[in-house]
Amino acid sequence: MTGTSRLYPKWYNCIEEPVREVVYSLRNAGFNTTNSCGHDMWIQIDLSHDEVERLYNWLATHWGRFTIEYLWENDELNRSWAMVRLGTRLEQ
Repeated sequence: MTGTSRLYPKWYNCIEEPVREVVYSLRNAGFNTTNSCGHDMWIQIDLSHDEVERLYNWLATHWGRFTIEYLWENDELNRSWAMVRLGTRLEQ
């Protein structure tokens, strides 16, 4: 993904290069990414339990090796999110 000439909104420049394109693509696919780390290759996504399969299918199609850790905090806010750890990318 490095070396692409995509024009991002200005705030995408704050996202580390190794995950910038993935964050951009996930957001365009309707996922609400909230945090990421390029050197550790992970992305945090606000996600309800009924969206986990859609996220899995998107990653399997567009990425390759990955791990999804789904977290659900049973409190008054009833928050849930996924931590996606990216491994080897599919050859394009």
